[in-house]
Amino acid sequence: MPNDPETTAPNPSAQPTVEDDARDIRALQSEHAALSQQRSEIATQRGYLADDIDQGYGDMDDLAQLKEYDAQLAALDAQLSALVARINAATQFALERAGVPSDGDERAAPDGGDLSRFVRETDKKAVPFHFRVVKCKPYTDKQGNVHDERCYMTKLEDTAPHLDKTGTHGRFTGMRGYRDLFGKQSFEVQMRLVRSGLLPADEAENIVKHQECWAKWAFECPKVDRDGNVVPGGTSFSGVRLVDGGPEAVDKLADKMEKKNKRGRKKGGSSDDGGDDNSLISVPFFSTDLDPQHFIGWTPEEQGTLALASTAPERYEAGDLEGYRAALRPLGEVIQRHLCDAGFDCSQGNGDFYIALHWRDVYTIEDYINVGPHCIPGAPKYVHFHVVARCADAKTQSMTRDELGEAIGIAGHMIEPNRRGGHLFDNRLSYLPHVKDRQKTPYEPDIVVTLAGVDYQMLYAEKVVAWKRSAATKTKKELKEQVDWLREECAAGKIRMEDILELVPDKSGKCTQPSELYRIYTCSKQATSEIDNACTNAKKLRLRESERALDAGEFERMNVVLFGQSGSGKTMLAKALRFGLTANFPGGGGVPWRSVKLPTRNPLDQFDGSEVVLLNEMRSSTFSEYQAFLTFTDPYDCDPCGARYRNIPPGAQHVTLITTPTEPLKLLYFMPKSGAGSAKWDSLDQGIRRMTYVVHVLNPNEHGRYCYQLYRPERVEPYEVEIAVGTDEYGIEETETVTLSWRFAPLDALLSVDGLLDVLVRDIDACSNGGRLAASGAIASVVRDFQQRFRDLVAGAAAKGVLPDPGPLPLPALPSPAGGDADADA
Repeated sequence: MPNDPETTAPNPSAQPTVEDDARDIRALQSEHAALSQQRSEIATQRGYLADDIDQGYGDMDDLAQLKEYDAQLAALDAQLSALVARINAATQFALERAGVPSDGDERAAPDGGDLSRFVRETDKKAVPFHFRVVKCKPYTDKQGNVHDERCYMTKLEDTAPHLDKTGTHGRFTGMRGYRDLFGKQSFEVQMRLVRSGLLPADEAENIVKHQECWAKWAFECPKVDRDGNVVPGGTSFSGVRLVDGGPEAVDKLADKMEKKNKRGRKKGGSSDDGGDDNSLISVPFFSTDLDPQHFIGWTPEEQGTLALASTAPERYEAGDLEGYRAALRPLGEVIQRHLCDAGFDCSQGNGDFYIALHWRDVYTIEDYINVGPHCIPGAPKYVHFHVVARCADAKTQSMTRDELGEAIGIAGHMIEPNRRGGHLFDNRLSYLPHVKDRQKTPYEPDIVVTLAGVDYQMLYAEKVVAWKRSAATKTKKELKEQVDWLREECAAGKIRMEDILELVPDKSGKCTQPSELYRIYTCSKQATSEIDNACTNAKKLRLRESERALDAGEFERMNVVLFGQSGSGKTMLAKALRFGLTANFPGGGGVPWRSVKLPTRNPLDQFDGSEVVLLNEMRSSTFSEYQAFLTFTDPYDCDPCGARYRNIPPGAQHVTLITTPTEPLKLLYFMPKSGAGSAKWDSLDQGIRRMTYVVHVLNPNEHGRYCYQLYRPERVEPYEVEIAVGTDEYGIEETETVTLSWRFAPLDALLSVDGLLDVLVRDIDACSNGGRLAASGAIASVVRDFQQRFRDLVAGAAAKGVLPDPGPLPLPALPSPAGGDADADA
């Protein structure tokens, strides 16, 4: 592309002037500024989202959005880098035309300055560059990678005192030194100074070492203020600590931090977790993904084994075990050859070498606790492989982590540190199919490919009983360590008792088993008691928050009564509403609604502050006191409710779903009441006006389709109504006359199930959800989700002929000429 302005110099025949060059450069700089602003805005939005996820408010959609932000930032970074190159090239051509010395002059920088201006006169002697790597509390960079090491090193001011303005990274390759003259230069200019001979040789060497250490250990991380809060869009570099005072000060601070951190390494020896960078390892164990960028110095042919290994899971799942091994073995052979060439003999007949691929792993509760909330338990991990090797002679062939990493072509910190104990090799072999780690996804032993040593299948058969016995002890210890975490999650209301008691599919997918949360909950009597107390306290917190929201007018309680004869589909309709509400409400990234199914005797004992309440097959005797029913269903007020043992604190559900075979007026009439005479019946008006909707579910088998009569409470002039209260001794019906000021007003026409759900869902969103879904434009798709749920629920009964088939989903509703919905039909 000879005419590409990004790759060619300006046309000399055009005779550009200095003003033309300046205008072109300013245009490029303006474009750069605009992209930088766009990047800053995206980074800010990403920061807010990452903050929500860190606080536990995120979901899978938020994680997907976070990845989208990261992709956008990466694309913008590439565009910014390309613009920087164009700006530098345009600047260099302009300076050459202006008579500034060219790149051929070793003392001239591309920006037109003299390199000697970065050098100052001083009598200060350079101290040797020195660094120490220390274990630290894990932290996560902006790309989501977790690091648990920090580099302590001497300052550049000490190791290169003749260097003036000592920032070592250019403006567009890092922010460190941005305000310093030398730090503003590109990396090429800085390296030109190092090679120029203007600085003493030892100082030039120190600069290179300093740059290499910074590039290896410094990572872009979210910026945190003094209070520990993440600054939206902010960036800080973590992983490096610059120390005043030379090598002695570096060692002193590193020693202090190692002693302070239980996971740290003792200087010159082993650590609590077994070793440090200087300890010798005879059984290396590491895992990494299949990204070729993580393998330094590999040839294209060697990198091709990574792509081949990525096909292994598909072959294994298809039952092609030999194909799986053939896809994974070449990768193991490359790593084995690199180790043997470096003097770590793990060849057949001398040492041991095993490799296994993991592609079914999911994040565990332990990952959530130790790494961060972005590791959502149950979310899939990336495909990765594990290697366990052992050298022929531990005394002469053992290597440090950095030496092993250099031999293999990976970062040294990716290799597990050395550990004490005579069962180290056994323990690492047991990890390959996750025998001792019951939280992790189990694998069959045939995923392990043996390249040297005893065949893994024989080892497994010999040791599996002992491994599983050890796993039981390890699991018990791990569960006790996780009790504190589960208790805190329950106290905060993030995990409820129904989550703990939920059954999950077992390995076969054919049966269910208790969840991991249940195992933690039942690991000890004390754990059960503590978690029960946490759930009880969280219930009080939810009730208090719902009371505040109701008092503030953020929502009003809605009560939907579904009545009809047995077998008409009342419960199916109630389930469709219940499950649809918890799946779709509140929407917009809010905390999902929960539901609770209350018993038909003493229901208030089980109310836990959930947003959706289901009372199935309610009778007049369900509530022991009519006043309790009125308090529990008041749309606008929130008072304590009476229960058997202890009154329920003020709290408000958003939606109450009631199914009953009794007509609503009779349901209210026969509820136990206090008082006598006319006072006994006056309060019926209060019950009527609390029922937001009454739905008469007509028998679909009699009508040949699903149809419903919808009623709403309406205030009217006082009227009298007779209610049958029984029969006398002669079998003649006895009635009571009641004077009422409220009635249930019917809609003019019957509704189909789709029309009914459309009306109910839209009204629930408007009254009990602040119109969130309507404002976001998602209400139509949510309505269709409710309609599909009803069809899924009645599918079994329809297949047996017990209920009619509701037919396919209707076409998306179109606005009618009057502005209503076309499918709110008869």
